[in-house]
Amino acid sequence: MGDQRNTRFYYEGKTFALESPQQKLYATKEAPATIDEFVNAIREKYGITIPMSNLFVSDPCGTMASNIQESTYIGYNMVDREPGYHIQFTGEERDFQIWISEGDRPLPLKVVITYKKLPGSPQYTAVFSNWNLNPTIASDTFKFTPPADAHPIKIQSATAIGDTP
Repeated sequence: MGDQRNTRFYYEGKTFALESPQQKLYATKEAPATIDEFVNAIREKYGITIPMSNLFVSDPCGTMASNIQESTYIGYNMVDREPGYHIQFTGEERDFQIWISEGDRPLPLKVVITYKKLPGSPQYTAVFSNWNLNPTIASDTFKFTPPADAHPIKIQSATAIGDTP
């Protein structure tokens, strides 16, 4: 969800769906069986990058580290009244900042990603709260069911439209 668009992504190991609730549109496609393959496939085939998807791949630190040119400890700051360590990472295509809680189980409190090569250098911000490290997840949690008033659309490959967003 954001200021300029509200897009939801669904992936359950067989298919993925993109939904734009405000426009009442959605698209679905078959997807690879693993998250790593899925993230790479939709980026390469459709030019779609899901914000923060690198946090969900099998080696998130390795994936992010390969793009970091410089890191800076900014300081000790608050996020929603919780203290945390603020660190900034600079990369060629994007920069990101992360606030990490202190304690025995440090967890992300907030992330800000700046896409430097996109027009206007847009930012994506996520604030994390109410962590549940032992969740009970229903089998249909990640299955997309289109709303009754939504309309299906097709996704074209990035090469078919001649440009990668």
